[in-house]
Amino acid sequence: IVTQTLPAVRDVKFVSESDAVATYYMSHWVEYHDQNADIHKDENILVYDMGAGTLDVTFLAKRYNPSTGKFVLTINGKIGTGRAGNYLDYIIAKILYNKLKEDNFKKSWISTDMKAVESEVLEARVELKSLIKTVIKPALSKTTKITFKIGNKSFSIMPNDILNDKLFVEFLDAVTTNIWKNLRKYVGNNEFKIDTIILSGRSLRLNQLQERIAEFAQKNNAQSIMLDNVISGENAGKTTDRSKTAVVEGAKTYVETYMTTDTPVIIKSPRLQASYGVAFKHTGGSWDYCEILSRKDMPYSDENRGEFSRPGGP
Repeated sequence: IVTQTLPAVRDVKFVSESDAVATYYMSHWVEYHDQNADIHKDENILVYDMGAGTLDVTFLAKRYNPSTGKFVLTINGKIGTGRAGNYLDYIIAKILYNKLKEDNFKKSWISTDMKAVESEVLEARVELKSLIKTVIKPALSKTTKITFKIGNKSFSIMPNDILNDKLFVEFLDAVTTNIWKNLRKYVGNNEFKIDTIILSGRSLRLNQLQERIAEFAQKNNAQSIMLDNVISGENAGKTTDRSKTAVVEGAKTYVETYMTTDTPVIIKSPRLQASYGVAFKHTGGSWDYCEILSRKDMPYSDENRGEFSRPGGP
């Protein structure tokens, strides 16, 4: 798509968002640690990057090789989910409907579909989405009643009515506790030792998420770092928007610096457990699977194809 859209582009590199955040952190390491901290010390890092559409988590190890004078970042695990900022907005909208439907809060307002609806409903959906981002989520850390209007209708709700709702609690568990359990299971209990947790992405500005991650960090004797919060250098104490820009700047550094021969940081990304293929059904009812991409990047391997029987498909 890129090369067809931009004919001048001949070489395309893909960098995952969490890898880009890790790169950004490494290139700005001294700004997030006090002056007595030693960048050469071994460090196990958990990158937490939550945007509007996805949560990407990467577990990596930072080691310094004195013989080469280079740092080595080894990616030991990755996990992700589509439960992120937009999904949380939808969850909050559902909670509002469940709590306020007797006050004439309309179910049609909570849909994310912005097409083929009456203009009045469309306006309400757009207004609700904006209110959740700018009014309701920021007010969840307060104890006062949240009041808002959609069209000419007024509503109010207490923050705890949202925070204690089963849907909200399940969301928090899904993007924190469940992520950690699955990543620990993949990496191995003895290997899942964390020194630093990096928080990136605007959706992680939600205080309830930060508090949950901070609790996890404390239990693991780790520190949590929000990329917006710089503690050293000329930008110390200043309000920044690095959670938004870190991915782009990190990806740029990754390609322009870390992929060169004289890079100060070598990134190693071992093959992770994943395979891709096509399953199709024969007229006789049996299924056939042909692996296209395996963990060893061996396409069309005869070892990984063949017929199998399973009612209802693979």
